[in-house]
Amino acid sequence: MKFFRNLFVICAAAALILASVHMCIADNFNMRVVEDGSSAKLMLTYKQKQYEIVLTPVGQQNTTAQTNTANTANANTGTSANAGTSAVQTSVTLEQAKSIALNDAGLTQADFTKAKQDYDDGRMIYEIEFRSNGKEYDYDIEASTGRILKTDVDLYANIFGNAQAQQNTQQQTSAVTSAEAENIALNDAGFTKNNVTYIHTHNDNDDGRAVYEVEFRANGVKYEYTIGASDGKIYDKDIDRD
Repeated sequence: MKFFRNLFVICAAAALILASVHMCIADNFNMRVVEDGSSAKLMLTYKQKQYEIVLTPVGQQNTTAQTNTANTANANTGTSANAGTSAVQTSVTLEQAKSIALNDAGLTQADFTKAKQDYDDGRMIYEIEFRSNGKEYDYDIEASTGRILKTDVDLYANIFGNAQAQQNTQQQTSAVTSAEAENIALNDAGFTKNNVTYIHTHNDNDDGRAVYEVEFRANGVKYEYTIGASDGKIYDKDIDRD
C-alpha cells in the first residue's frame, strides 16, 4: 500500500514538472542572472516582456539595515547631547538673574516685588524689581548671557511721598547748581566729563520737587539721573546698556 502511494506522488511530481516546462516553452519564458561587479541582477523574460530584480546576498541586507539604524541612533544621540550642553552653557536661571541684580546694586538681600521672564525685541529677558534701604531697583537682564541691559533706581520718597512732603519741597530753593548736579551724577557712575561723549542737564519739576535731569553717554551706555536741586540727592537713576 505504501509503495503505491509513493509511486503516485512521484508520478504527480513528474507530471507537474513536464507541465511547467511546456508552459515556459509555450510562453517564451527565460531567466538568467547578470553580475555587475559586486552586485547582481535577475533578468526575466516572460511573454516578450523583460523584468529586473536586484539581488542581495543572504545576510547582507540585515547587516546593512542594522548599521544604518545604529548610525541614525548615534547621530540623534549626539545632536541631543550637544543641544543640551548648549542650553546649559548659555541659559541663566531666574535665581541667577536675581543674584546678578543684587550684586550690581551692592546688596546681599532685598524685598523682591517682581521676578519674571519676558521677551524684548525677540529675545528672552528677566524683569527683576526689588526694594531695599528706601530705594526701588528695576533691572532688565538678558536670559542667555546674564548681561544687565537696563537699570533703574528710584527713591521711595519719589514714588510714595505724601502730599505734605511735596508741599514742603515746593518752597525749597535751589541749593545745588547744574554743574554740581552733573558732577554728582558722573561721580555716581564712576566717570568724569572727559570720559563721556555727551552730557545734557536741564531743570525740571518732579512731583512738586525742583530737580535737575542729567543725561550722558559713556562706553555705549546711556545714563539718566534725576538730582534734587535743593539737596543734591539722587532721586532716580536709569542705565540703558542696550
